[in-house]
Amino acid sequence: MEALELIEKMEKNNKLIMEERESLREKYPNKFVAVEEGRIIDYDENLEDLIERLKKRKKDLTFVSIHFLPEKGVEIVY
Repeated sequence: MEALELIEKMEKNNKLIMEERESLREKYPNKFVAVEEGRIIDYDENLEDLIERLKKRKKDLTFVSIHFLPEKGVEIVY
């Protein structure tokens, strides 16, 4: 896979989070969400459990974005 293709896939995943952030925060408060091909494929409060499930499902983690969605009213500064 070319680097450009990987970047495009990650941009698609990040676009979902950016555009739908508030509704996703209401649906998945304080959860890690896994995004693939611009859609939520799994979620969990525990990052390790989420990653383990993705591996069991044979997901290529290179193409999966994982984001933490804090509850509404809480912001995380990077």
